[in-house]
Parts: sequence; C-alpha cells; structure tokens
Amino acid sequence: MDSPGSRPADITPENSIFARERRRAVRHRVHTPAYANLNGSSQGAVLELCEILDISEGGMCIQASSPMKVNRLLPLCLDLSETGTRIHTTGHVVWSDQSGKTGIRFPEMPEASRAQLQQWLATNAAVGSAAKAAGTEEQDPSQRPVQARPTSASGYSSLIHEWAEIEKEAELFGPDMEPALQMIVQRALTLTWASGAAVALMNKLKPSELICRARAGTDSPELGARLQAGAGFSGECVRAAATLKCDDAQTDSRVDRKSCRALGIRSLIACPIKRRSGEVIGILEVFSPETAAFWDNDSTVLERLARIVRRRAR
Repeated sequence: MDSPGSRPADITPENSIFARERRRAVRHRVHTPAYANLNGSSQGAVLELCEILDISEGGMCIQASSPMKVNRLLPLCLDLSETGTRIHTTGHVVWSDQSGKTGIRFPEMPEASRAQLQQWLATNAAVGSAAKAAGTEEQDPSQRPVQARPTSASGYSSLIHEWAEIEKEAELFGPDMEPALQMIVQRALTLTWASGAAVALMNKLKPSELICRARAGTDSPELGARLQAGAGFSGECVRAAATLKCDDAQTDSRVDRKSCRALGIRSLIACPIKRRSGEVIGILEVFSPETAAFWDNDSTVLERLARIVRRRAR
C-alpha cells in the first residue's frame, strides 16, 4: 500500500480516470481568501491549511505543499472567510501533480452546508465581477508560483480552541440530541482522518441492543441499524468498557471479518460512552479502508468526544 502523500507519477488532471466527473460542474476561480483544513487530526498541534484555487459545489482544486495520495478520503473544513463560513465535510482526492496542486471531489453535502457554499460562491463571484470592472482583477491563482501553505489562520490557532468550539456547538442544540450527535460524529470523522464514524446508544427497551443514532462518511452503519451489544468488536468494547483499536480487520480475531470485508473496512476504533458511574450506554466508532490508519492519539480524541456525547445522552 502506498504511504500517505505518495501517488503514481502519471496521475494528472488530464489523464485521471475522474477527469470527466470533475468537469461536470463549473469551477469558480477564488477571488477572496479561502482555505481548506486537511489536518484536523490530533496528530499535529498546528492545523495545516491549503489555499483553495477554484471551487464548485462538486469539488475544488487546492494548492498543497506536496503531492497527495490519490483515491484517499480526507476530512475537510472549508474556511470561507468572506462570509465567515466554515463547512465540515469529507473529500475524495481524484488527482494530484508534482507541485502539490490537487483535485478533490465532494460527497453529497447536507442541505445547510450546500446552501452556505452557494452563498459564498455568489459572494465570491460578485467580488470577481467588481474587480474585473475596476480593472484590478488578480492573477489566476492556479497560475501563481507554488508557495508554502499557511500553517495557521484565524479560528485554527490550536486544538484547545477546536475542543472549546465543539463543546459550545453541542450546547447550542439544547435538549435536541440528534443534531448534536450528528455534529459530533462529523467531528470524529474530521479529527481522526476516518472514512466513516458512528454513534450507537443502548436500546432502553432492549439493553442487549445498540441502535445507530448518528453517522458520517461512507462506510458507517445506517441510521437505526441495530447491533448486538454482546457480539463482535463493538460488543468487546462494551464488555471491556474500554477503547479498542484494530489495525487490520482481516487479521484481528475480535472483528467480524466478513462484514468488514464487505464494507471495505481495514482499521477501526471503538470507544465506550460511559456514565460517571462507569456504566456503558453506547459506543463511538470510526472506520478506515487503510490498515493501521489510526494513531493512539485518535483514541484520546474519541474518548473526549465520548464525554461530550455522555452529557447529551443523559
């Protein structure tokens, strides 16, 4: 398996198998500062940002500092400063060249996020039209010399700020638990570089069952899916009341290999959601199609998110 950041030398915007798909939506040249956070993981104390060169509802082109691994799913946070918008989503790397210029396709976004992006695209277009009318239109960013990406920006100063923001955002939902859980699994996806994330809580009427209450990404259980609290990797997490990490689902005896193979899962972490008494009331899980995809720090991230879920699930 290629290491992160590597790619076959011949994959370019012109010969990528995804080239036709990328051209279905017109990309809009960026006229106002816009960045993509590609390193929302706990694996670095400073969050790394890449400049967005052009963007549409279907994807974007960014300037990274080095080539990126093609076909990888990435957590994304789009920082669109002109409208003060930040959109959390995932992206699929479809091509990357030697300069670090990279094409990323977006999955289906929630309607609220899509509306935010559409608002920014309209604002960006207006800024471009005004600059053109005034004769001050900037050079096409895709033609600029490659520069190092910024390592920090307003709103991304530290992980401490990120945690405070997550907790504040959860509180804003008040007693409405479902959207809070959805926000938390989306952050779990972003912070651990996972391809899927889910929260399952105990069925009060049937404690031997866990019910999926929130999901994000491509390979997580469907909403409402029922899991046996005493079976498989999830069940082992419940029984042990401890966070478990699997580096390869095809060799780990605790995992249902057939199910993981069907879903394309190779790595996963399961974290118990516990009351202060120690009673397990659910689990928070993340998944990846890559072996050894998660670090020990990712377990710590999930444990902290699980504490936020516990407060919502009282």
